[in-house]
Amino acid sequence: EFRRVLFRSSALPYTKPLLDWLRGQKEQGRAVWLCTASDSRLAQAVADHVGFFDGVMASDGQLNLSGANKAAELVKRFGEKGFDYCGNEKVDLAVWRHANAAIVVNAGTALVTAAGAVTKV
Repeated sequence: EFRRVLFRSSALPYTKPLLDWLRGQKEQGRAVWLCTASDSRLAQAVADHVGFFDGVMASDGQLNLSGANKAAELVKRFGEKGFDYCGNEKVDLAVWRHANAAIVVNAGTALVTAAGAVTKV
């Protein structure tokens, strides 16, 4: 259980080029949200450590914010095609179908191709 683990957000293997790009997007005036299927307490710790997210959307013990659930929440908050989404797994295709654009991070060409079939990459 989460309460039994000491979590240090500073020890995670962050992808520096992605964080730099996101920071640049924020500096250009775009809203940047952390949207993850991870538990909200872990997500908030990461957001606090990184320091530039406008908000956090995460799993809360009742709703698993993954795949179609994440897509539905993003559409509810930002509208159909009203957001770009960074992802790195096949499950993210459910989100990219509703996104304005896909930013594919640390993934192979097969996922880039699949993302391109549902939105612009």
